[in-house]
Amino acid sequence: MIKKIFLGIILLLAVFLRFYRLPERATFLGDQGRDLLEARESLLAGQLPLVGPLSNEGVHAGPSYYYLIMPSLLMSHFHPLGPILFTTFLGVMSTYLIYWLGTKFFGQKPALIAALLYATSPLVIQQTSGLWNPIPVPFFSLLIIGAIYQIQVEKKYCWFIYLGLFLSLAVQLYMPAYFLLFPVLGWWTFKIRGKHFPWSLIGFLTFVLALLPFLVFQFQNQFVDFKNLILFLMEKLTLTPNRSVTNPLVLLAQQFRAILTVGPNWLILSLGAIISFLPLIKGKNHWHWFFLSWFLTGILVLTFFPGSSSPHYANFIWILPFLLLASFFSLIKKTKLLFIGGFLLALINLKTYHNNFAVTNDLSRAETVSQFISQKAGQQPFSILLLSARSPSDAHFRYFLKLNQAPVEPLKNENACQLFLICTQPVCPNEQTVQKMSVVETECLPRCPPLQEQKAVDLKQWQLVTAATLAEARIFLFKK
Repeated sequence: MIKKIFLGIILLLAVFLRFYRLPERATFLGDQGRDLLEARESLLAGQLPLVGPLSNEGVHAGPSYYYLIMPSLLMSHFHPLGPILFTTFLGVMSTYLIYWLGTKFFGQKPALIAALLYATSPLVIQQTSGLWNPIPVPFFSLLIIGAIYQIQVEKKYCWFIYLGLFLSLAVQLYMPAYFLLFPVLGWWTFKIRGKHFPWSLIGFLTFVLALLPFLVFQFQNQFVDFKNLILFLMEKLTLTPNRSVTNPLVLLAQQFRAILTVGPNWLILSLGAIISFLPLIKGKNHWHWFFLSWFLTGILVLTFFPGSSSPHYANFIWILPFLLLASFFSLIKKTKLLFIGGFLLALINLKTYHNNFAVTNDLSRAETVSQFISQKAGQQPFSILLLSARSPSDAHFRYFLKLNQAPVEPLKNENACQLFLICTQPVCPNEQTVQKMSVVETECLPRCPPLQEQKAVDLKQWQLVTAATLAEARIFLFKK
């Protein structure tokens, strides 16, 4: 009973830390606006999208992300807060899955501590709160592990169907999530190959069936995304100079910093080494081997991936340090020592969360500014431009303008007699300066091209009429 109460407290803590002032904290920029524009247009047209977001590398994700957020988008009457709440709630569900899987593999007490640290980790909260296609990957990674457990331990072979479904949905979310294929194939090769062939075939067919819309798009477009992905990987593997040996160490420290949020990298790496390898010395079960090989292979893959120091690239291994931690904690036989260590780490997490609590007001800013522009423009067609240090695209403003049924027009159509320049930079230019500026076009859908390829708009060809400040933004109105 006490353990159930403790689990309930952990889940309530996970809910509070993720949803506290979420509308003010959630990132809502061009990428989020683009995704909602695509999802909304598909819903209004009564069509299911065949592909998902387009990455900076020119490779489409699968459509599963859009399928996941569409119901919540409908229920919220197309307001972004609905999908934001949904994807953030997956982080709470992941906390429970950490506990459930940890209990199955390593015992209930270590699982409770691992779930507590996952619930309170500021880095995990930051990376799994908001609206972005990498966010659901840890949730589906845990579901994949759960399906593997049901097949291997519980002998419930119908879970091959769920394994195929979860894996297919996961790899469609974000390009680095393709790596999830390797641990699953490795497990199948060493544990299943030659056994249960009919169920394996059914699982594979489920994987393909869930991937079918994406495959249809590829067939219609000469498999353009597969070609671009192969070219991208070949370019990075063959043309990129050898990376510094510190790169994988930085990646390792970054992952284990989700558990211990303070301290130098050498301390974090030492903690990670103890958590990872001490259970092996003690003869730990094969699940620890499985998670550690998955984790280290993922780190190795990321050393060849451009921009891998950004935490979201490692979304397919986010959950593994916590499962390794549960394995390590299972070696501690003294319950009091176990819980004291877990609580100390959780307190450090909570202090770091409090000290780094940041409010961006992205959502309210986009909504307020868009309402202001809609009212100011009246029924006259207009275009918009954005000056921002955080987003090269104005799609988040454009999304709310679409909701307001405002007559926003692309600049290239030359139908607009009004131009609104939205500045969200920390310091915006004054009226005299802005009239002389050239600003690159920010209606870059589905993605922004390289800066050198973007067309610049000469504001000297427009007449500045007025300027206003609201919602931490400066809005300049130009007319021809």
